[in-house]
Amino acid sequence: MEKNIRTYNTELRKVDGGNGRMVEGTAIVFGKPSQPLGEAKVIEYIDKGAVTQDVINNSDVFCYLNHDETRGVLARCRYGKGSLKLDLKDDGLHYSFEAPHTQLGDELLNYLERGEIYTSSFAFRTKKASDVYSRDDQDRLIRHVTCITNLYDVSPVFEPAYLDTSCSLRKLQDIQETDNKLDKISKEIDFL
Repeated sequence: MEKNIRTYNTELRKVDGGNGRMVEGTAIVFGKPSQPLGEAKVIEYIDKGAVTQDVINNSDVFCYLNHDETRGVLARCRYGKGSLKLDLKDDGLHYSFEAPHTQLGDELLNYLERGEIYTSSFAFRTKKASDVYSRDDQDRLIRHVTCITNLYDVSPVFEPAYLDTSCSLRKLQDIQETDNKLDKISKEIDFL
């Protein structure tokens, strides 16, 4: 199974407390449509219940700036514990952490204060057999993610659009392979 990265246009903010270094956001929003993904223009939804506390407790989740693991770690939730707090709520997966007293932590706080970062993203793996595909009334292919098996990271990011984020983070070849798979599924659905 491949690692997927998705970005939502959700509020990310610096909050009082922790000497003004607390950051919180929403990494996953349940039941909301994505931007069209790939050449097949798939609209994706993360269903409520796709992420469970068991998934969090069995994942080693990092918080990176813009998914860039080479720059360092802002926070970490290793098997449910750590400096990164993950909180499942009715509307999605929320996260919070105290920005570290590092160049990267200071950089993030500066971007938040200036309003240059205001969205969140997450990287995950699914059980492909559990994804549900259909078409909507506009004949768009719809993917419902019903079971996330692993969370890799939650990240404050610059770009809120799924397509832009995926393109900047994944190799073009990986994107083309994913598009080919989605086209094949689309043709199979059309055949039915």
